[in-house]
Amino acid sequence: MELDKLRINKINELHRGIEEKLRSSVGDATEIGRLLTEVKAELQHGEFLPWLQENMPFSERTARNYMRVYDYRDKTASVADLQEAYQQIETIEAQERKTEEQKQKDRILHFTKTGIKPDGWKRGTDDKKAESIKAEQQKNQEFKEKIDRDTEQRMADKKRVKDTFDEFDTLLGGFEEQNKRRKEISEKMNLSGNNAEHEFNHVLIEYLNGLYDDSERLEACHNIIKICKRYVNEYQKKTCDNGNG
Repeated sequence: MELDKLRINKINELHRGIEEKLRSSVGDATEIGRLLTEVKAELQHGEFLPWLQENMPFSERTARNYMRVYDYRDKTASVADLQEAYQQIETIEAQERKTEEQKQKDRILHFTKTGIKPDGWKRGTDDKKAESIKAEQQKNQEFKEKIDRDTEQRMADKKRVKDTFDEFDTLLGGFEEQNKRRKEISEKMNLSGNNAEHEFNHVLIEYLNGLYDDSERLEACHNIIKICKRYVNEYQKKTCDNGNG
């Protein structure tokens, strides 16, 4: 208890000296940090902050700064001004954090490739970071797959549209060619009337052209003529009867 009282008095004395000096003493801050570090080590977990609030005239943040100066005393020994020492410590800690971040990346990369946690693996922080990276990679992979599916679907839709237009052009071309052939046939055969270009005429000629030889074609023509003459006679008779009636 007496030792704690001595420490408290010593810390308060040094702190007042630092506040009163035009240029803060790094040496005094280092000594305060040493005393605070000793007290914290002797206290139970969670007791340090209440102790500070009860015994010290400065904040927890100021106490942490003094303890940092003590922790980095070997690297700030040549610095005279306390604020300059704080700035130097911040630079050192930033470099250490950067180095640790790179080490963590290397550990997680090794774990990702091999499935084995390397030496120096930090349970909790590295596990959490690895899970976060894995989740992010999974999310990116799902997003990439969705983009690929959407792109593939757009290409398929584009191809279907093109095929539809190509098919339409082919049908249109065939229709135009068919009409052209019908017109040529009607002109060649000297056909007349509204049905001169009728599909029947085209089919009939295609039928005749498809026969084995001219002998078959001639026989077919005679039969067609007989059929047509029969219907001509019937239609003429009906026309006459209708006219007489």
